[in-house]
Amino acid sequence: DFHPWYYWRRGETMSETVNIDTNGIRKTVKSPAKEAKRVFVLGGSTTWGSGVDDANTVPSHLQAALGDQYDVYNFGESAYMSVQELNFLLKELAEGNIPDVVIFYDGFNDGYSGLYSPGKPRSPTQIEQRFHHYNALRSYNIGQHLYAIIQQSNWQRLVNYILFGHVNGLPKKTFDPLREEATLKALDQNVVKVVDYWQAVHKQVTGLGAVYGFDVHFFWQPNPLNGQKELTAEERAKIQEEGVTSGFEKTMSALYGMAEKKLKGLQAENIYFLGDIFQDHEETLYTDYVHLNGRGNKIIATRISELIQGVASGQ
Repeated sequence: DFHPWYYWRRGETMSETVNIDTNGIRKTVKSPAKEAKRVFVLGGSTTWGSGVDDANTVPSHLQAALGDQYDVYNFGESAYMSVQELNFLLKELAEGNIPDVVIFYDGFNDGYSGLYSPGKPRSPTQIEQRFHHYNALRSYNIGQHLYAIIQQSNWQRLVNYILFGHVNGLPKKTFDPLREEATLKALDQNVVKVVDYWQAVHKQVTGLGAVYGFDVHFFWQPNPLNGQKELTAEERAKIQEEGVTSGFEKTMSALYGMAEKKLKGLQAENIYFLGDIFQDHEETLYTDYVHLNGRGNKIIATRISELIQGVASGQ
């Protein structure tokens, strides 16, 4: 569903494994106490919980780790980057939905959008492409309009299914070697911008926290392409299946190197670099080039719980 400022959220869903309410918010498994502190967790699909059931998302594991004196909300959404999360938070605050704690869990999406697609820091993925597509449609002649209509028709879906085995035609490439020359050319300057913009969002959210009275914690997530974990054969196979290119690996390695350089040691500002959290873990935790299984999400949630409770207790 389309939403102004943060652009999209999933629609309502009910199933045995995934439940999303009418506001596009995924279920957090919880039984909080009446006066529990409200915790908003914002992020992309790693927060939302792609590939796991409701009980195994980072927010649900965080709820279990924090206990019933906290009430955790999963405000994650696929492909969200930090600026969209900020806009979503602003909407919640404007509607009087005020938390006690706000957590941002980011890194990959800010990097993918800012370095790779569209390759412009602070620019959400696909939005610019859709804008240009809309402008192109406005200038089409009658023949081009008819072709565009046919492309969206059930007849075209049938042809796609016959030719490609599914209705959407040729799959879109998450990793495209054709765009990597421009990516790598601008890499050194853009990795700095991506991390700086993320820190700017932290500063803005911290300002909001001072006004509305909530604590703020920012976490830079781990990634299997940054060399901080010895990957299992299963993890390597999954990454290979996704078609990850050497150019993209170089992009993520540069991003995470810059993030570690700039963010490590900023715990006093409630900024935490978790890029190396799995360096001593030998088990399979990644399900692809960014997402984690339930065990990986639990490790993340446990660490987040330790850090925010340590701050709350003055440790």
